[in-house]
Amino acid sequence: MSSFQFSAESTAVEVIQKLGVSMSGKNVIITGASSGIGLECAKVMANAGANVFLANRNIEKSKPLVEEIQRGCGDLNRVHLLKLDLSDLSSCRAAADEFCALNIPLHILLNNGGVMAIKEKQLSKDGFEMQMATNHFGHFVLTNCLIDKLKAAGSSRVVTVSSMAHWRNSIQFEDMEFNVDYEGWKAYGQSKTANILFAKELQRRFASDGITSVTLHPGVIESELWRHTGNVFEFNKTIPQGASTSMFCCVSPDIEGGLFYNDCTAKDTAPYASDMEAAAKLWDISVSKTN
Repeated sequence: MSSFQFSAESTAVEVIQKLGVSMSGKNVIITGASSGIGLECAKVMANAGANVFLANRNIEKSKPLVEEIQRGCGDLNRVHLLKLDLSDLSSCRAAADEFCALNIPLHILLNNGGVMAIKEKQLSKDGFEMQMATNHFGHFVLTNCLIDKLKAAGSSRVVTVSSMAHWRNSIQFEDMEFNVDYEGWKAYGQSKTANILFAKELQRRFASDGITSVTLHPGVIESELWRHTGNVFEFNKTIPQGASTSMFCCVSPDIEGGLFYNDCTAKDTAPYASDMEAAAKLWDISVSKTN
């Protein structure tokens, strides 16, 4: 067990340095790594020796970021790009296929990408409410397409970025698409609850295969995630601080599968986000909707 205590002020660099983690030889995929905490985690992990795959929608925007990280870690061969649009299930499958073709194990999948509080209801290419499509269904498909590579690692982690905003809404099983009374924050809350239930069911199904699955709240951070909102919140963390819990969940030896973390510490969730019957139900519905 680690003797280190981390706080809301801890950064991703401090987490990995204090834990003394070397990521040499570890293969990592980070979704939504073109900015914010995803990009910060990519930099820190590459500097710690990992082979990092930035799974981003905008390849042209991402190319200079890859070059920057390569220069920072001093290795042109350890930072890569995967084209991924989480709102498009065919793109999720294609990104997974591209990684699987490399015939290497996957040690860490950081499901970080997402959208938040879209004011007017939008539908994805596959016909899902856009926040549920991007935040849940996209990651659900991507993760399941990578399961064999996660198993091949022997010991691997799936870390999914949720939010304290999951307290805003449970899963509306009777109207997951918000065909009645759409409201952006409620739809976002549903998608973040879905992240937690997905992670719990993933842990239940695949823990025996060496896969550890957890979720987290990163904090309130100024990033591109706020682009759809007209609200101004008080940001309580910098991007390096916001990346700390993601990093902790990815590398700490003290992680317990199925739990929800905040400030590098396990926290309680809303009761409906700990309902294993709901988790199993969401999994079955997700399989049906994405097949």
